[in-house]
Amino acid sequence: MEWFSALIGEVFRGGYIARGTKVLKKLPIKLIDFKNKSEKDIHDKIAKIQKNLIDIQGKIDKSNGNKRLLIPLQRQFDNLKTELDETLKNLYNLGEADSNIPLISEIYATN
Repeated sequence: MEWFSALIGEVFRGGYIARGTKVLKKLPIKLIDFKNKSEKDIHDKIAKIQKNLIDIQGKIDKSNGNKRLLIPLQRQFDNLKTELDETLKNLYNLGEADSNIPLISEIYATN
């Protein structure tokens, strides 16, 4: 969504990109048909993964400085994040096209 917003948003001085109503109305937000079992299952999986990511991030924040606790939590977070990315690719039917979308870190990279 960030990449898409950067493409269609108006660029202001200093590189700020507008995220106003004009941009938000054009974002490709998938409407879930909750009567369609496949779409509902994907939605539920995304919601569950996101809740788990929030929970794990809270544990990571509390474990700051304790590498023994932090390393397995970070691995768990990274694995869930990968699963979320794959599920979102499935929801939006991106397939291999997803690799054409630059990472946010690449868009806003500074030298």
